[in-house]
Amino acid sequence: MLTLVTSPTRSFTYRKTKPFTKAEFKFKTALADYASERLLEKLQARASVRPARNRHTGITARITADVVYLEAVLVNDVEWGGLAFEFARLVPANNGRYNLSLRRAEDWTRAETLPVRKAANFFLNASLFPRASAWNLIARGKTFEQCVAVLERHLNAESVPLDQFDQLVSFPQAAVQ
Repeated sequence: MLTLVTSPTRSFTYRKTKPFTKAEFKFKTALADYASERLLEKLQARASVRPARNRHTGITARITADVVYLEAVLVNDVEWGGLAFEFARLVPANNGRYNLSLRRAEDWTRAETLPVRKAANFFLNASLFPRASAWNLIARGKTFEQCVAVLERHLNAESVPLDQFDQLVSFPQAAVQ
């Protein structure tokens, strides 16, 4: 007799889990794996275009009671250690969807250019005392897959060198009277 073996589909719908359980580990691993497949190469390309001290080596997911954070793991060839930089915040919305926010540009600069210990201190304090102004809302009511696609497009646009950026975005010249 033949039996049909099907693999379960991955669900990225936010669900509250008890901390340090197998369910939480499986959920955050699935989120991190999906995001890494699509975003890690873009993050690494971003660091290679700009003069940055720190380089991206991985993506992790951190789940809190109300939010899912995608964190970029940054290391430095000179200093020992690394840091997890929360670059995306996904707040669960209705029907398994998320509202996506991205860190401010100056926080990206801090994470990618400050020495690891200084950046780690800064972002540890920022995570202990979070401010809404540290995040820019870029998408509402999206599935996790759609949020990652939005991040992918955003990282593609960010990796353009600054001297070529004005060729992509042209602002109308104001008439001087």
